[in-house]
Amino acid sequence: MQLSALESLDLQEDYFQGTLPIFNLPSLQVLQLDGNAHLSGTIPPLGSMQLLNTLKVCICGLVFVIQKEKR
Repeated sequence: MQLSALESLDLQEDYFQGTLPIFNLPSLQVLQLDGNAHLSGTIPPLGSMQLLNTLKVCICGLVFVIQKEKR
């Protein structure tokens, strides 16, 4: 299995620290990062993850900006 085919990534309460890496996972539908209070910085643009429908970031030190789609 290649990571590009990964559909769900659950990293809840894994005690990650530092900044979030850039994910290049075009098939990802679910990304769970909640419970990682020591994550910091911004969430990278999610444009390459067109299928993402669930993003859980509760109890994280992350900040993200929702950009208006250009038409």
